[in-house]
Amino acid sequence: MNRIKRIFASVLCLLILCAATQASEEDEDYYIRIHRTTFGGGAISPRARGLGGAYVALANGASAIYENPAALGAQTNREAVFDLGYDEIDSADNHASLITLNAGGSFNINMCAPEYWPRDTMGNHTGGAIIRNSRIEMSDSGGQEVSSDGAVLAYGRSFYGGRVFGGLSLAYDDIQNANDNLTVNTNMERWEMKAGWIYRPSRQMAVGGTLTYAWGDISRKAAGADPDAGDLKDLRLRWGAAYQISRESLLVGDIEHGSIETTYRGSIQEEHSLWKISSGVEHVVIRNVLTLRGGGYYLTDNFTARNSLSRSQVDEYFGFAGGVSYFRDALELSYNLDIRLTGEVGHFIRLGYQW
Repeated sequence: MNRIKRIFASVLCLLILCAATQASEEDEDYYIRIHRTTFGGGAISPRARGLGGAYVALANGASAIYENPAALGAQTNREAVFDLGYDEIDSADNHASLITLNAGGSFNINMCAPEYWPRDTMGNHTGGAIIRNSRIEMSDSGGQEVSSDGAVLAYGRSFYGGRVFGGLSLAYDDIQNANDNLTVNTNMERWEMKAGWIYRPSRQMAVGGTLTYAWGDISRKAAGADPDAGDLKDLRLRWGAAYQISRESLLVGDIEHGSIETTYRGSIQEEHSLWKISSGVEHVVIRNVLTLRGGGYYLTDNFTARNSLSRSQVDEYFGFAGGVSYFRDALELSYNLDIRLTGEVGHFIRLGYQW
């Protein structure tokens, strides 16, 4: 296993400086459980999923609104998107399905600027917004169902002649546990602020990163007990690079570190220290028609519970991803396959329309 880790990390070191890691799942808290339901390390767009989640320096278009808002600064037109995604995740003891719906777009602010504005010094300004909805159903825990409704607002701009980009985003999600038969029902209101940057030293290379801070209020109700309120704090640092190998192919890599703390006023406290290493390659088979992707990720979670049964444990995940996207005018059809060495297999199908 250690030999596999060294080989996997050495590939990523060709792009960026790497770090080592640690991870947990048994009796994990609600927030982590939902976070892990999505494969590819939580990546949303099919392009990011197919690259194992390594996308922070490569984000573009409307997907930049939630991946890295800095990339909006490179957009020079209007873009509206509507997509529907479906996940199926199978393991030895669980089956989960996830339906996601995203609608929104981005708008280049410079398009409305007067002609006499000094465009060479003012930079490129773009704003965007996404409304998102998801439904998760899991066969374990008596058929757990979780719903999430949220929205993201983002802004990005360019600096220094289009070589440096910066951006900010604000997101809100209302996550509801819809199964009344569970021993513990948990609901959460979550806010997230993200600052991102991208630097393009040449046409072939880009480096970038994001700093994300999320906070929220958690309410959970155990059978036969009074409701318990809690707080969530989630801090993430992510950085990565992308390199254009040839006209048709590129290589990407990311490293992400996160610290999640959940505190309940009933004195229960859970902490997670997360590390993720991911890398991927993309090849354009037919320009503007067919694209193939492949990648992998390694995730560790060092989990600590500080209650009457105080304990610590580490969980590790190796995952491999592949994807294909077919484009026809404004229509996009994508399929992604995710395989974890723990035996879990995920399928993702997305139909998107852009106008």
